[in-house]
Amino acid sequence: MKKVLSFKINVILYISILTAMLFLSGCTSKYIQPIDLTQADMELSQDEAAIVFFRPTNLGAAIQAPIAEFINDDLKLVSIISAKSKIFYKTVPGKHFFVVGGESSSFLEADFEKGKVYYSYINSYPGFLKARFEFEPVKNGNRPNKDKESEDDPFSVLNQPIKILSSYEKAYFEAKEFKDDLEYCKWYANNPESDRWFIEKKESMLKKYQNALKKHQKTKSENKKIIKPEYGI
Repeated sequence: MKKVLSFKINVILYISILTAMLFLSGCTSKYIQPIDLTQADMELSQDEAAIVFFRPTNLGAAIQAPIAEFINDDLKLVSIISAKSKIFYKTVPGKHFFVVGGESSSFLEADFEKGKVYYSYINSYPGFLKARFEFEPVKNGNRPNKDKESEDDPFSVLNQPIKILSSYEKAYFEAKEFKDDLEYCKWYANNPESDRWFIEKKESMLKKYQNALKKHQKTKSENKKIIKPEYGI
């Protein structure tokens, strides 16, 4: 009995260590390629909108985050995003529905205005065997409840404990941390390997989309991942 218990503990420890190694290690994806995206490339006509998905954290870097959009009753690949990368996705104004895969899946509901660009973090969290991913839309303005004392006295921060901000706290256009995270990421685009991957995994991604949609529908309004028209710039 003790030997069986010891074996089970060793297996659990091995899986935990392996998961941690995968979660913390870096890996360049074969599904996307670096590009030089210029300001001209990001210009939109009046019948276009766009969204930038970016993943500044290196956590879970060994696992890629596939993003797809459900449009015209079908699932379309957006990109397979790696750590420290960002992608520019042009589309049309109106309602859009996205899913990001991983060990689980996350749903994003968006409503785009013409001529505007929107932004969303791709957050990564440890799962049992691989990373989980979640959208975090970037909102207008600065963080709410900003400490007034720190604004009046910049040295007051020295008397406060260091706080690591979550993506939820950084996801405001006027937040310096958001600007730093966006700058930290490099531009990438899909390549033929990403298209081949999606053909093979489309059925699995569709199931993830359906599961994420069900969860989204049951989530309280204030906790849903939603991009409103006014979030664009």
